[in-house]
Amino acid sequence: MRQFVDNQGRIWFVSCTRATMRNVRKQTAFEPRELATNFELWRDASVQELVDLLYVICQQQAQSRGVNQEQFSQALEGCEERAVESLVLEIGSFKTKSASKLIRTFFE
Repeated sequence: MRQFVDNQGRIWFVSCTRATMRNVRKQTAFEPRELATNFELWRDASVQELVDLLYVICQQQAQSRGVNQEQFSQALEGCEERAVESLVLEIGSFKTKSASKLIRTFFE
């Protein structure tokens, strides 16, 4: 499990489980299997697409805090890099792939 802090000072936990990956498949254009192996996917994804992906993964936390998707997105303005880094590391560990390679690919 990884974590990041939004611009409101809230700590968010990024945890990729089978259940969250099912939600990713249902609610986004991302295929979980591809996230760990298709490095071009990270390079081609917009920041907003990755923030939306993070929202799906953090959705239960957001709902318990009364934070909708738009508010979540606004709260990540200025701290997207750390949030996406947490996402990449968690997906990398979930799929047992090299997370550092994913990070280098995204931020090049």
